[in-house]
Amino acid sequence: MTTPLLTPRPKKEQAIQSSSLSNERKFPRPGWLKWTLSAVFLIAVVAVIHHWLGWSRLWQAWQMLSELEIISVVGLLLLSYHFRALRIFYYFRHQGPVTRLGCDKLVLNHTAWNNFLPMRSGELSYPLLVKRYFGIGYSRSLASLLWLRLMDLHTLVMLGLGLVWVIWPHWALAPLMGFVLAMPLLTFGLKRRLKQWNRQRSERIDQALDGLPHHLPLLFKLWALTWLNWGGKLVLFILVIQAMTELPVSLAMAAAIGGELSSVLPIHGLAGFGTYEAGMMVPLLWAQADPKALLAAAVNVHLLILGASALGLVVAQWLPATEKRHTL
Repeated sequence: MTTPLLTPRPKKEQAIQSSSLSNERKFPRPGWLKWTLSAVFLIAVVAVIHHWLGWSRLWQAWQMLSELEIISVVGLLLLSYHFRALRIFYYFRHQGPVTRLGCDKLVLNHTAWNNFLPMRSGELSYPLLVKRYFGIGYSRSLASLLWLRLMDLHTLVMLGLGLVWVIWPHWALAPLMGFVLAMPLLTFGLKRRLKQWNRQRSERIDQALDGLPHHLPLLFKLWALTWLNWGGKLVLFILVIQAMTELPVSLAMAAAIGGELSSVLPIHGLAGFGTYEAGMMVPLLWAQADPKALLAAAVNVHLLILGASALGLVVAQWLPATEKRHTL
């Protein structure tokens, strides 16, 4: 007696499958929604610049900086990407054939895709590039990306709290700042207990905990490089914003942090247009300054980031992913 190779599916399973297919036809895929919203953000920014700000106002703002200053700002911005590359190098250097130039190539490519594609979809390039350049699996690369992004967010939040402390030095902020500052160390110290608590509950949380740096010196090294990266970038942006608007340092720093926070959050327009400018403008709503000058500075800082990303993408094509071995 032989059993059939294909068994008929139960009617209940067929009904569930047919209903899911009908739902897929009824609702658009999330990718279409992302591109639609991103296009709306971009069109809104172009319309505001064309009908209210004026394209000449953008060019006039750049005339506040000399050519040498612009070149220096772009060069230092690319240098901040090298600090990001060093984080990846130290994180993975014992897990595959990782090189410093390979990490520079990875970061320049990943940053460009992340800045130009909408709704953080450029993040998907990171595990693909890590796999392609270094042969490291997706689970480990995604876990590393999660913790690197959390360190970025942690640094921006700490800088924001420090700014609030400067503006409003109240004692209630001290314990909050101390707790937020200690969060990476607390997570590292409680890693084993968290894994025991999470046993047989969530495989994703377990993979995320495995992505934590394996020893404390590595955590401090990654933490220091994160502060160097964001500290350098924010100083550059503050100088550019002050040159274009003459805002005080505190408001220029608030605008720079707001713009960068918009790039960390999941809502992200096409090439960041709309969301980045909104992130910079929100902290300046109460500033007694020309709103057109503020918007021009926000758009120009954004264009500076995109220009550096495009230049970095070109440079990345000339960098080797791995070391070339010469044989006699």
